[in-house]
Amino acid sequence: AIVNLGGGPRPQPQFEKGVPVILHDWYGPGRHAQVVSIKSPEYKAHPEAYRSEPPLTGDESRVTEVANIDFPQPLTPIDDLPPATVITHMTPREGKLWVQGTCSDNGSVKHVLVNGQTAQATSDNLATWEITLDGSGLTALTAHAEDAAGNVEQLVHTRTLTP
Repeated sequence: AIVNLGGGPRPQPQFEKGVPVILHDWYGPGRHAQVVSIKSPEYKAHPEAYRSEPPLTGDESRVTEVANIDFPQPLTPIDDLPPATVITHMTPREGKLWVQGTCSDNGSVKHVLVNGQTAQATSDNLATWEITLDGSGLTALTAHAEDAAGNVEQLVHTRTLTP
């Protein structure tokens, strides 16, 4: 069947309304198919309004024709995931510390901060970055990023420096 209750466990619905599957224009322009589970409250309230229609429906689903149902507005995804930053290399150079790392995000990375200072990109979208810091008195490095959507990394990567 194209639409049926499912292939795994088939529990009894616990909600007041079921989840119908609407196939817009299934029967022609403006004529839609609404498929429901035979366990749904909608079906149980009016079983006479629904019918079996293989191969569309299976053993636990039924269909009815409906009209005047707006096509749903497509989702507008938002970026709500922060970037992830990792310090990969720390190299002492003439009293300074050259730090390199990586950053990944599902969008554009705005900046990477290492001990509060902005790192420079060495590849697109700060996928790799570097910064040179004054090495005197450093006991730890912290790196985190912010993306263009304003998501700030909460799990700051910290590396403790040993003398």
